[in-house]
This record gives sequence, C-alpha cells and structure tokens, in this order.
Amino acid sequence: MGGIKRMNATTACVLVLLALFAMLLLARGESDPFANFGPGPLLPRPYPFPYPNGHRRWPCGPNEVFKRCASSSCGERKCYQVGLPGPRPCTLDCVYGCFCKPRFYRNRRGRCVRKEQCRRQRPFPVPLPRPYPARGPK
Repeated sequence: MGGIKRMNATTACVLVLLALFAMLLLARGESDPFANFGPGPLLPRPYPFPYPNGHRRWPCGPNEVFKRCASSSCGERKCYQVGLPGPRPCTLDCVYGCFCKPRFYRNRRGRCVRKEQCRRQRPFPVPLPRPYPARGPK
C-alpha cells in the first residue's frame, strides 16, 4: 500500500514538472515546431523561401511594413485592443512577415487602419436586471 502512494506521488511530481516545462516553452513562444527555424550557421537566410513571389521585396499591403523578427503577440496593435488598460503581454517568439505600421491597428478584416477607423467595441456584456413579477394578493 505504501508503494502505491509513493508511485502516485512520484507520478504527480513528474506531471507537475512536465506542466511547468510546457508553460516555460509557451511563455518563451517555442510551442511552434518552427519557432527556432531561422538564420544560423546551417541556414544563413531567414527562411528557406524568404520571398514568396521570388522578388526581393515582401508583398506587404497598405499601411504595413515587413519585420524580420517581431513578437507574434505584440508585434502590432489590433482594433480590439483600443481602450484596453495596461501593457500588453508579449511572447518571446521571433516571427517575420507584414505588420501594421506604427499608429495603425489591424481590424477584423485583416487591414491596417487608423485608430479612428476601428469599429467601436462593445463593452463587456453585463446582464441587465430582470423585472420581477409583483407578488401579492390577486
């Protein structure tokens, strides 16, 4: 009976350590299998196919700029973040691609627009009080 409790405690400790390790990887932004796939001694270019259209210029849209190593969570602002208090949490991953220029926000359609062009976000839904039926003599 004592061996079963010890095995369960050992298993629990191993599971806790695995969970902590997984959280550390997620916090560093390495949950993606290609997170570390980038320039290095074996791969001098930023990606095997850095330019999808074969040209040296990345095809970014209006109000976008190409970034080589930016955080996927805070490399650009999004319209739903307008008015949210406090700093935004950032992951330490390194992604490349087209991001909105400074002072522009990505809307729901994927376009980079000015803050004034973002649709007003509805406030967090709060249930309205229901009128209760009056009780008393009929």
